[in-house]
This record gives sequence, C-alpha cells and structure tokens, in this order.
Amino acid sequence: MVTLLPLEKRDEQLLILNIYCSPKHKNVSFATLFSRALKDVGRDPLVIVGDFCANSILWWYVRDEKRGPKLTELASTLGLTFHTDSAYPTRMGNSTNRDTCLDLIFTKNIIHADWANTEETLGCDHCILNTTVTTTPLTKPHVQACPPDWTKFRKNYTNLAPYHETDYHAWSQSLLTHLRLMETQVQLSEATPGVDNHLLHLWKARHNLFRRWRRQKHKRKLKIRIAELIERAAEYAAQLADSN
Repeated sequence: MVTLLPLEKRDEQLLILNIYCSPKHKNVSFATLFSRALKDVGRDPLVIVGDFCANSILWWYVRDEKRGPKLTELASTLGLTFHTDSAYPTRMGNSTNRDTCLDLIFTKNIIHADWANTEETLGCDHCILNTTVTTTPLTKPHVQACPPDWTKFRKNYTNLAPYHETDYHAWSQSLLTHLRLMETQVQLSEATPGVDNHLLHLWKARHNLFRRWRRQKHKRKLKIRIAELIERAAEYAAQLADSN
C-alpha cells in the first residue's frame, strides 16, 4: 500500500492499494486484504485499484465466475464506493473478444472522487484511467489555452478584400475572427502546463482513428495507421523535450 503525504497540515494523507490477481487463482477472496487495509487506514481516504480478473456480467463478461459476484458483494458489505463505469470498458477486445471492464476502482472515506476513462492505450489493450480526488486547491486555477489549427485555417480562410483596399483595422479584425473559429480550447493544469498545436493535432487524429477501430476491429489498416500516428507523436514529443 502506497501513502501520499499531504502538502498542507490540514489535509489528510491518501492511501492507495494496488492489486493484481492472476486468473489462475480462481478461489482467491479479497475479504482479508480489504478488511486489513480498512483497519490500517482508519478514517483516512483510501483508493483501491487494480486488475482483479473478476469476471462478471456487470462488467461485460460473457458469464459470471466465482470471483466476480463475491467481489461485488464484499465491496457492498464493507461500504466501498465503486467508480468504474461499465459503459466505458477499460480493456479493449479484438475481433473475437468483447471489450470488458478488467480494471476496477473502489474508494473509502472519500466524498468527491471522479473517474474517467481516457480511452488511450499507448499500444496495449488496457486503457489509461484517471481518478481525481478533490482536495483543497493548492495553486491558482489555470486558464484555457486556445491553440489554432493552422492547416485548417490556411485551407478555409479567404480574404474577401485585400488589405490595401480596406481599412487595416477592419482587415485585421476579419483575420482574427476567422482564426478564432479554428481554435481548440484546452484546459491547462499542473500536468498540462502548455499545449503544442502539432502534437495536439496528432493525438486528436489518433483518438479519432481509435474510435473508428473500436467499431471496425477487423480492419487491419486502421491499426497500422494508429501505430504510425503514435510513433510520429512520440518522436515529435521527444524533439520538444530536447528543445526545452
């Protein structure tokens, strides 16, 4: 179990229990482990995450197995809050296997916790999941970045009247108006202090292809194009890191 120490005295420490259970161990019960963890944390916030390999029809498996129903019953008995949304599977299937919720998240003694599936896999079959536990803000709120899509702007912008035939102010305002229509709003944070327009464009293209592939998993060309975009984005990100 990992303990995240607070940055301010008035905040509580956050404890994280990360679990992996092999599907070979079919008779495993989490009752002892969960009960011991709850006893150790007391009233402190606790997050339980992991790959439980607990098959249940609630999480898009074909049938229930022994571990799945037992885990849901145990969580209910111990008063754990379940956050994984089965509408957004955490593990991607293939042309023969369906998408499932293999990775589960429970919390205890936490009032505000938000779960989100980024649907990003970084090349594996498990999605990256975000669980945000709300605490007292330690920094000033970040503003939104509005990077423009320059390629789309150059393609769609038409100068109706040359600047030498109109007032310079009117021409510049028209230019800015068209530019604002091509901007994408991105919320900045501690994890995302800045946005590079080209990298954002590559990642959005990969995300769109990935959503298409989830509906058409038999198309191998889509997987190849996704892999190419990931490689291009990784190379460009490395260039940005070196330049900074």
